[in-house]
Amino acid sequence: MRALVAKHGQDFFREHSGLPAASYFSGPKLRWLLDSVRGLRERAEAGEVLFGTMDSWLIWQLTGRHLTDVTNASRTLLMGLNTLAWDDELLAAIGIPRTMLPEIRPSAEVYGEASGQLAGVPVAAALGDQ
Repeated sequence: MRALVAKHGQDFFREHSGLPAASYFSGPKLRWLLDSVRGLRERAEAGEVLFGTMDSWLIWQLTGRHLTDVTNASRTLLMGLNTLAWDDELLAAIGIPRTMLPEIRPSAEVYGEASGQLAGVPVAAALGDQ
């Protein structure tokens, strides 16, 4: 994290994400994984590895869709505060391939229908609480 702040400055991260540059958020942790696990970055860039937060994992398990809501995406240090979308400058600065990120959706909409024992039940909201 120190190297990222030294290169880009604390203001860069606050201006883009509304958050301070800190290893608390999942973006820098994901960067560490991509740099530390042999072959992981290449697999992520090839679309073989996905990243998400707890909400996206649950939505994936229930619906098979790779989604997150804006509240959870906002706490990764990767989402633009003004656009509510993955920020290309933050992704480049931290070194995260866009191909592994879930689609950002509003907190309340029908994301899909559950399968398995819950087949047909709509999955219709996601909220995060840090």
